[in-house]
Amino acid sequence: MSEVQLRHPVSPPQRPWSLFEITVRGRDPFTLSAPTRSKARAEAWRRYADAWNIPFRDFLLLVSVRRAGALADDGYDYVRRTYGVEVAIGDRIALTNEGASSGKTGTVVYPGASTRYLSVVFDGTDFPANVYPKSFERVEAARG
Repeated sequence: MSEVQLRHPVSPPQRPWSLFEITVRGRDPFTLSAPTRSKARAEAWRRYADAWNIPFRDFLLLVSVRRAGALADDGYDYVRRTYGVEVAIGDRIALTNEGASSGKTGTVVYPGASTRYLSVVFDGTDFPANVYPKSFERVEAARG
């Protein structure tokens, strides 16, 4: 791959995101990636509120959130097989071929249900965005 011209300064990664297991009473548990336990709970509510129109206060009575251990599947097998790219949770990446956004940097996080794209938290934001697997270059590999 060619060298990426960074238009945006490479800033240090933000607070590392963790994996959380969310259990809503009567439902199967699922995993979310978030910077804090509270943000994981809020994101789970947003996902449920879209379908069930439940107030956050009522949702709190039904949900439990705990830090998840390492996952057997990081969610990026499809991306690796289909697009032939190497990617791992925690990698620092820069966008390529994305117009004015090219060079924007961020950190790869757990993709959840959307395994066709990379889930990236860009520097200066606190939410993940989907990135096409051929629109990035690795700036720094994950440690670990």
